[in-house]
Amino acid sequence: MKPGIYNLDLSIKRSSLDALRIQRVRRSSRRDPLHILRLLLVFFLLLVLSISYLWVRLATVEVGYQISEANRQRYRLLEENRRLKMEVANLKSPGRIERIGREELGLHHPRGEEIVRVK
Repeated sequence: MKPGIYNLDLSIKRSSLDALRIQRVRRSSRRDPLHILRLLLVFFLLLVLSISYLWVRLATVEVGYQISEANRQRYRLLEENRRLKMEVANLKSPGRIERIGREELGLHHPRGEEIVRVK
C-alpha cells in the first residue's frame, strides 16, 4: 500500500472530526447566557423600532386627517365670507336704502318749499 493513500484518509477523518468539534462549539454557544442576552437585545431593539415606526405612521395619518378637516373648514369659511360680502353689498345699495326710506319710513325727496337753508 502506498503511504499517500493513508494520509488522505487521515485528512478526511480529521476534517470530519473538526466539523464535529465546530458543531459542538455552536451548540454550546447557543446555550451561552451571553448569546441569549444578545438575542433578547436584538429582539427588544426590533420591537422598539417596530413600535416607533407604527407610532410615527399613526401620527402621520392623524395629521393628515387634521389637515383635511382644516381644509374643509377653510372652504366653508371662504364661502361664508363671500356670502357675507354679497349681503353687505346688498344692504349698502342705494336703491335698497331709498326703498326702505320711502316705503317703511315714509320719507320722500324734499320739495322746494321743504328745503330750509341755514346760514
